[in-house]
Amino acid sequence: MSQRYINRQFAGADRLNEKRNDMILDARNESININGFDCDYISFGKGKDPLIMLPGVGDGFKTAKGVALPFALMYRCFAESFRVYVFSRRNDMPEVFTTADMADDLDDIMEALGIGPASVFGVSQGGMIAQQMAIRHPDKVSSLVLAVTASRPNDIMRESLETWIGMADRDDYKGIMLDTAERSYTGDYLERAIMINGMIAAAKPKDYTRFRILCRSCLDHDVFDDLHKISCPALIIGADQDKVLGTAASEEIQGMIPNSQLYMYEGYSHGVYEQAKDFNSRVLRFLMRQKIGICGNTEEKITIGEGTGYPLNGALTLPHDVSKPVPAVVMVHGSGPSNMDEKVGKLTPFKDLAEGLAAHGIASLRYDKRTYAHAGRIKKLKGGITVKEETIEDAVLAVRLLKDDPRIDPDQIYILGHSMGAMLAPRIDAEGADVKGLIMMAGTPYRLEEIVLRQLKQAGEERSFLKYVVGIENRIFSRKFGNLYSMSDEEAKEKKFAGGIPLYYFKEMGRKTAADYLLENSKPVLIMQGGKDFQVLANEDFASFRQLLAGRSNTFFKLYPELDHAFVYAICDDITKASKEYNVERHIGKEVIKDIADFINRS
Repeated sequence: MSQRYINRQFAGADRLNEKRNDMILDARNESININGFDCDYISFGKGKDPLIMLPGVGDGFKTAKGVALPFALMYRCFAESFRVYVFSRRNDMPEVFTTADMADDLDDIMEALGIGPASVFGVSQGGMIAQQMAIRHPDKVSSLVLAVTASRPNDIMRESLETWIGMADRDDYKGIMLDTAERSYTGDYLERAIMINGMIAAAKPKDYTRFRILCRSCLDHDVFDDLHKISCPALIIGADQDKVLGTAASEEIQGMIPNSQLYMYEGYSHGVYEQAKDFNSRVLRFLMRQKIGICGNTEEKITIGEGTGYPLNGALTLPHDVSKPVPAVVMVHGSGPSNMDEKVGKLTPFKDLAEGLAAHGIASLRYDKRTYAHAGRIKKLKGGITVKEETIEDAVLAVRLLKDDPRIDPDQIYILGHSMGAMLAPRIDAEGADVKGLIMMAGTPYRLEEIVLRQLKQAGEERSFLKYVVGIENRIFSRKFGNLYSMSDEEAKEKKFAGGIPLYYFKEMGRKTAADYLLENSKPVLIMQGGKDFQVLANEDFASFRQLLAGRSNTFFKLYPELDHAFVYAICDDITKASKEYNVERHIGKEVIKDIADFINRS
């Protein structure tokens, strides 16, 4: 609630920070000489795990040389979690050069650069090389993404490639560019691609030899009978209108690779990796699931509060093995309306946690918040609601639902609260949940109104031209909150904070803080904090918890210096840039998830 207010007030102050982008992308143009051949490549990203991307036959006209920054910007969603390498084919190729030869080159390059095992993501011919890598050098491939590619020639593929080879023989570069656009894109995107490719065609290549070699290598590629040897997890992506390779090519690959899944885009052709807006995020989610070891989890749709006035859609995520009752967590949202994934911008913290914990044998229950699912009805309530109706009642119902599920160990249920959910976790336990322990992520021992005023002050400090406006706002709200606990409940219900929230909302919650509840509670507690969180502060809130609960043998503290409020790697350090911070897709990493799992397993 407080952060949404600040976002609304200062959204106009948020501007692009080029230095930050450069730091995150760390894009480099590089080359390597090995075994007598040269190879151009680019690298970008600040993650530790390697991701190798392999482009298609367009590499025959233009290698990766000199395009590090634009390529990194196009695929920047991978930069937070991976160090990405985009490898071209060797610069000088023999007349006959197969996809197997290309995979062997890549194996040598990875060995020389000390890369591996890596996730390998190949598009079109790049997917063919990726298949060869997984078959010939399985120790170098940890997971595989094969997009709009084929394992052997088919009639559509032969017609496409032979057409392009013929155009190359006639020095018809414009024909290649326009035909590629016609075959690769659909709808309005096709018109745009024809225009762009027509402009590109003005700069003819000096030589078509490299392009011809790559096209012929595709026609000679046939690993269909060996696909069953691929043992790593694989995501196969196809397009139902693919005019370059055909739809069946993706379907038959998935049918032959044991540990694989297929996603078929509808209404797209071969260029789906450029045209579909969710393509990169789909690939990223698959790769992140492999990083944290997710396999075979089950997610069931459930309803919290069925039969009450406020039923809520939810999801119960179960680990693969529920042959005996498993531990579980109930996830409690932060402030403001929120769906079951606690989606903010391009982040989905609760979904990340649910999938990650299931990989550690821990179930989880998450659900839409009442103010999200029933916003219209709640706005009409005279006098508003308190956190009891907004959050606490539904969390207690969620815990009871888990206790009645025979697959869940009723003595191993935990409340996992994030932000304001962490502030309320001890109260939820005290008011009926009665769980085994508490996991408090980015919580505070202070009252909510104190955090609101502090965040307003921070916003003014970050931008000098806002100091005057913020100063006025701060004085107004300080006066409103100044006698909050001495005014009557009726008066507090009549007076409003920003956005029409009654002051009673703050008064009811602030009568007893998280600190007060924790001092009365002897259950195990895990308190977690991001070091670069600008909403809840490590040097104030987290430090206060440490001091308050010092000496408790069953209370644990975890500080992650580089993480933000959502427990992903931070980009900004300015509260007025919150919208920018949360609009870059990232995911909660395995360190955070493992710490939660370890806490649950030892409690």
